[in-house]
Amino acid sequence: MVSVRGKGWDLLGVMFNSDLSYDLNLLNLRKDTRIYTMQGISDRLKLPQNISITSVSPDSININFDNSLAKTVPVINNVEIDLKSFYQIVGNPEITPDSVVISGPTSVISKIKSVSTEYKKFEKVSENLSVTVKLLDSLGNNLKIDPSFVTINYTVELAADKEFNDVDVEIINVPQDREVLLVPPKMNISIRSGVQQLSKLNPIDIRAEIDFKDIENDTLGYVTPIIVLPPKFNVINQTPERFQYIIKRK
Repeated sequence: MVSVRGKGWDLLGVMFNSDLSYDLNLLNLRKDTRIYTMQGISDRLKLPQNISITSVSPDSININFDNSLAKTVPVINNVEIDLKSFYQIVGNPEITPDSVVISGPTSVISKIKSVSTEYKKFEKVSENLSVTVKLLDSLGNNLKIDPSFVTINYTVELAADKEFNDVDVEIINVPQDREVLLVPPKMNISIRSGVQQLSKLNPIDIRAEIDFKDIENDTLGYVTPIIVLPPKFNVINQTPERFQYIIKRK
C-alpha cells in the first residue's frame, strides 16, 4: 500500500490511473535480496512531480530464489456424492487424468505428495454423473498445475445382491508331489453391485483361491479363501468362511 499527498484533482488522476504498477526487474537482482520499497518508488510508479509519497507498506520485500522442479503427483478426489435411496456407486470413480504435473520452487514441490480437487457436493444422485472440478493450489499461487482441471465419472445404478452357489475353491502353488482335499470342496458367494453390472457377470469370472503356502503356515486347522472378482463387484457374504483340509502325498 502506498500513501500519497497532493491536490484533489491530481489525486483523482492517480486513483483512476489503470497503468499504475510497481515493477521489479529480477534479472539484475542477486540471490536472497531485500528491496526497500521506498527507494526510487516515484520513478517506479511514474507519479507526477506534484504528488508526494508519505508512506509505503510493506517497507521492504524479500526476494528468495530457488531452483525450479516439476513432478507428477496423484489427484485426490474431494467430491462428495449423496445417493438416492437404494442406489450405489459401482466401482471406483474414474478421474481423468488421475495424476497431474506440478511445478514451482524445489523447496516447495519436493514436499508435495498429491493435489486435491475443490470440494463439491451432489445430492440425491440416481444416475451416472460426470463432473469437472478445479485442482487446488494449497500454497496460494506458488504452484503451476497442469492440467488445472480434472473430470470425475461416477457409475451409479440400483444396488442389487446375487448369490452364486457351488463355486469351486482352487488350491494354487501346490507342489507336484502333494494333493490337497478341501472340506467342503465348494462354497457359496453373495456379491453386490449395480443391477446392470450383475446381469453381465459370468460365473466363470468368480474365483475362490487358497494358496498352499497358507496351508503350510496354518496353525489352526483351517484356512480362508481369497475371492477374486472383476472390478465394480464386492463380496458381502461367503459360506463357508473357513475350510478344513487334508494333505496327501502323490
